[in-house]
Amino acid sequence: MGWPQKPSLYQVLQSQQGVLLFVAQGDNRRGEMMVHRFLTLLILAAAVAGCGGSPDSTKFTQTWAKSYDVTTCTDWKNTMDNHQRFVAAGDMLLTIQNKRGGDGALPADDKISSFALDISDMCNAKVGEVATIIEIAPLVYVAFESEFKP
Repeated sequence: MGWPQKPSLYQVLQSQQGVLLFVAQGDNRRGEMMVHRFLTLLILAAAVAGCGGSPDSTKFTQTWAKSYDVTTCTDWKNTMDNHQRFVAAGDMLLTIQNKRGGDGALPADDKISSFALDISDMCNAKVGEVATIIEIAPLVYVAFESEFKP
């Protein structure tokens, strides 16, 4: 049975887990690839941690008072409203895109909504029990980079 058109984050992470297992068995090429991905995730997490300013529009006015680096997945799922999640997703997506060579243009609403939905999916996974959204956002971006590239 093949993956659906867009694999779930669980499937992506599961495939990454297989790569990690393979690395543990001594394949240097894959080990170098995983080190590169890990470093990329750390850089993206640091970049997103600096998020905070939203574009000048009431549509993108954030009413969520907590910093994203202390906003947990539980906050994301149970406390934030749809508008707060949309603005946070847009803010983090724009920041990640800019750090990865983007031109500063605001992502389309459908990309922001999709990014927010993928963050929600990841927050519903086991990792979401202990993660903050600042840790989840780069994982989502890297897992589906072709979808979220500017």
